[in-house]
Amino acid sequence: MPQFATLARELGLSQRTLRRRLLDEQTSYRALVDEVRDTLAMELLATTQLSIEQIAHRLGYSETSAFHHAFTRWHNAPPGSFR
Repeated sequence: MPQFATLARELGLSQRTLRRRLLDEQTSYRALVDEVRDTLAMELLATTQLSIEQIAHRLGYSETSAFHHAFTRWHNAPPGSFR
């Protein structure tokens, strides 16, 4: 995922303007990143034989445990239960 500053620059906006526009939509950069990661995680779990560690790495997590915690927060169940 691109850094917030990189995304703002690519959109031709200042970071402050992008943050304000996201706030106007009642969301945040972090929430959008989580949504994308969640969607991709579900797709990868359902359609590939990649390990949990490989999926975590593809989604940009430096530690598998961080992915595991995030997925559990999103679905109230660990990623392995969706296989």
